[in-house]
Amino acid sequence: MALAVSTPKRAALLPDVPTIVEAGYPDATYLFWGGIVAPVKTPRPIIDKLHAEVQKALNTPTVREALAKQGVEIQPMSVDDFAKFSRDDIAATVKLAKDINLAPTN
Repeated sequence: MALAVSTPKRAALLPDVPTIVEAGYPDATYLFWGGIVAPVKTPRPIIDKLHAEVQKALNTPTVREALAKQGVEIQPMSVDDFAKFSRDDIAATVKLAKDINLAPTN
């Protein structure tokens, strides 16, 4: 039995399960996300081409259905929006780790 989902809105596969915010924890939202990345010095035209091809794939019914069956909700972003999103998410995770004095283990 699921108590809550950690996303800002209810999950399509679990519509009757509240979000963690609805459960009373407004600062506890945590996203599980994925994206495609490339080495830092990859030329922008290559990045743009990769982005366009991924968008095409994500818009095919077969890919959408396969991801939906796994509970993945596609949220397309521009290259720049994804870069900002991933930087912000990593910074928030680092801040959380520091706030709770989380130390690396060997």
